[in-house]
Amino acid sequence: VPYYFAGLWRAAHIHFKAQGPRTQLLTSQMFFPNDPAGNARDFRFDPNLLVNMRRLSDGSAEAAFNIVLRTA
Repeated sequence: VPYYFAGLWRAAHIHFKAQGPRTQLLTSQMFFPNDPAGNARDFRFDPNLLVNMRRLSDGSAEAAFNIVLRTA
């Protein structure tokens, strides 16, 4: 859900953390492609952080997002 934080617009997004057995902790976020106007207003938006969405035959949605971790 979009929201305002400290007077700045935030588009709908998900925060996440990922870490492998020999990698540093990655803290980031992912955005959704169905709100280009909201993403354009978000001060933290980066097109590299867009999830790939597709609609399934039952009407639900599926998202894919690759996370690459480098060894520490």
